[in-house]
Amino acid sequence: MKEKMSSTLDEDEWRNIILSIFSQEEADYVAHHINEIIKQKSANSTITGRRSKTPQSKPEATYTEVLNCILFYDLSAHEALLAPFNEKFSKVDLDENGLLNEDE
Repeated sequence: MKEKMSSTLDEDEWRNIILSIFSQEEADYVAHHINEIIKQKSANSTITGRRSKTPQSKPEATYTEVLNCILFYDLSAHEALLAPFNEKFSKVDLDENGLLNEDE
């Protein structure tokens, strides 16, 4: 496991991970962002003259890149879910310390 965490995941691996965590729609969204990272890395490699040893290889992303996409999506989803509560809470939390006391 440690070895995999410090290496890359091919497309089948990272797609299976996100499909096991998210609904199809959410997995497609996260996959799109992972593919954007892969494309950006590929474009950067072309600009700097670095090319893959196997040009026809499947798209790969590092474990960290996949994890960051998953966590970013999850955080965004939670923020969106909590936004109505946060709006109402901030109207009552007069001193903006994140706590409500008896006066508030």
